[in-house]
Amino acid sequence: MAETDLATGKTSKLTNFNIEKILNYTISRDGSKLYLVRGNTTDEVVMIKNVR
Repeated sequence: MAETDLATGKTSKLTNFNIEKILNYTISRDGSKLYLVRGNTTDEVVMIKNVR
């Protein structure tokens, strides 16, 4: 996650999330805080054929 200064275009890194993904986020009602949910997901697909 990073922030960009709109006046200068300079980007600064805010976090060091290397492995986990950001799964969800919300902003506090007054706009002063950003809340994140981080984690990993596992997706599996199984195909079953010719079941009688």
